[in-house]
Order: sequence, then C-alpha cells, then structure tokens
Amino acid sequence: MNVTSLQNRHIFGWQVQHIADKLTSDFWIAKDFLSNQVIGWANARMSENHLFPPFIIP
Repeated sequence: MNVTSLQNRHIFGWQVQHIADKLTSDFWIAKDFLSNQVIGWANARMSENHLFPPFIIP
C-alpha cells in the first residue's frame, strides 16, 4: 500500500467521523428541543385542567 492510498484513507476516515459527530450533535439538539416542546405542552395542558393528566381528557 502506498503513502497516497494511506493518506486518502485517513482523510476519508476523518470526513466520516466529522459527519458522524455533526449528525450526533444535531440529534441531541433536536431531542432537547422536542423534549422542551413536549414539557411545555404538558405544563400548559395541566394548567388548563389540573385534575387530569395531559393525555386523559374527560
């Protein structure tokens, strides 16, 4: 295996790792955003009618 092939393999590996890190970061940002949205929605529902949990509508 020649040096150019090894360098290309290293560059490709770095690019794949960089993309994976970016996707992971985006996933956690989206997860936190959606979690906060659901918590906000649940709190709003509970304040409307505090006798019932948000998913039980009388």
